[in-house]
This record gives sequence, C-alpha cells and structure tokens, in this order.
Amino acid sequence: METQGNFGVRDAMGCWGLVRRATPLNGALLVGIAALLPLTASPRAHGTIVSYSDENQAAWWSDAGPVTTVGVPDIPLESLYQQWLPLGLNLGGAGLWGGIVPTFFEPHWSLPPGTTVFVGQGNRAVINFTQPITAFSMNWLFLVPQDITFWHGASSVGGATLQAQESGVYSMLFYGITSTQPFNQIEFWDWATYVSVWGTSMSFTTIPTPNALAVFGLSSLLARRGRRRA
Repeated sequence: METQGNFGVRDAMGCWGLVRRATPLNGALLVGIAALLPLTASPRAHGTIVSYSDENQAAWWSDAGPVTTVGVPDIPLESLYQQWLPLGLNLGGAGLWGGIVPTFFEPHWSLPPGTTVFVGQGNRAVINFTQPITAFSMNWLFLVPQDITFWHGASSVGGATLQAQESGVYSMLFYGITSTQPFNQIEFWDWATYVSVWGTSMSFTTIPTPNALAVFGLSSLLARRGRRRA
C-alpha cells in the first residue's frame, strides 16, 4: 500500500485507497478512489472519512465543530476509566492508561518532570463514546504505523492507517479525522505490540451531558406549549 503524509485511509467498504497529503491549499486529506483489497466482512455503514495531519490541523478545528479536549495536565496515574466518563469518553478498554512521561521524552514534549501522559501497551486498544460522534483527533507519538477502525455499534464506518513518526524524531504528531457517518468506537490494531505509544491529548465532538439533555428537553417542551397557547 502506498501512502503519502501521515495517513492511509480505508473507506466504509473496508477497501484501501491512495491518499494525498494535506496542505493549506488543498485542505483535508480525502478518502482515495482506488479500491485495492477488501479487509473486513463486518456489517458496514457507508461514510466518508476525512483525515487531517500536522500541516492542516487548523482545518480540523474549523471542520469539527464544538469539541471537548482531554489530556495533560489532567491525566491521572494508571486507570482512566472514570476520568472523563461524564464527558462521554470511556477509556476503560484494554491498552491505555496514565503513566509518568519517560525522562528521555521530556525535552521533546516540553513537559516538566513527573507529568502524567497517556501510555499505551498491548496489541489492541479501544476508545468508546457514550454517544456517536463525527470528529476525533489526538496528539500522539507512534513509533510504528497504526491501523484503526471506526465503528457505529457493530457496523464499520471506515478506517485509516496512522503513519509513524520519522525515525529518530520524538515530537508528537497531530492526527485528526471527521466522518460523514457517526461512530461511537475507535479500535486500534497493533497498538503497542512491539513498543509503547504515548500521547498528550485527545479531542472529540462534544457530547451533551445528561443534565444538558434534560434542560434542552424541558426548554423544547415549554416552547411547544407556548406555541400551542399562541
């Protein structure tokens, strides 16, 4: 598979396509046209995955709409399951927790000693959301490429390959996606089978809290009653 830039994108049919690197002139990385190889027999929800890298992360912030960002300095040590559950982010899946930044990486990431960052180990990681979303990004260091799949329930929305940082370079890279089809789970394959992975932040479509939903429902009800009286 040939890729350019930070991404290889897989469409909702589970087929690999060629992608081109985003620049300020050409905007987001679009899903390629050339279908090369079916990769999954799972149910599929048709959608278009648009990918963004370092060069055009400003476009992701513009296209994503309202988002919630979590990460440094609010990453707890070890378990992350309950940390952002009220925001709709469930990190209880295997493969991801909080750990102290390795001393070697401190100058590369401009972090003070003892900072807690995201740490991934194991061959698979899963990020779940309590409601479907359409945008996700992360600032991460991958030393090997990552295959990821976006799911809506049991249906595959599409996928991508996150390219690794250049050999000998240890700064974080920005990886962002938007999707025309909502998804509520991101699955990483070969997550950290051979080497750990690290990150400092994740951003995702803002998920209304239960209280906000209740207020919205009450205001809608009152508005309907007011129209009836009028």
